[in-house]
Amino acid sequence: MLDWHNGVTGDTMSRKAAKLKAEWKSLRGRRATSTEMEKFAKSLGRRRRKKKGGDGLWESTVFSELRSVVIPSHPGDLKIGTKQAILKVLLTDVDSWEAKEGDEYDTD
Repeated sequence: MLDWHNGVTGDTMSRKAAKLKAEWKSLRGRRATSTEMEKFAKSLGRRRRKKKGGDGLWESTVFSELRSVVIPSHPGDLKIGTKQAILKVLLTDVDSWEAKEGDEYDTD
């Protein structure tokens, strides 16, 4: 897993990975709704598989080894701890996209 938090420059990342990273950072730095988190999960290649209670269980369709994440479906902003827990799981998706796209450039 690449750690772009500690100085991997943008030229080693593709546009998709850079965009996902920027969106993740944006969500991390502000309040967010369930709808915003679901939209971000979709952009990472996740889809809602089934409901756990009234909430959606989101699984990666691109990286099957990644953990599923529950995103609560209710109005208003998510609690900060809930949002941070979701983003912690989704960070592994961002890292996986970066690694996958890095591997595509390492074909020399």
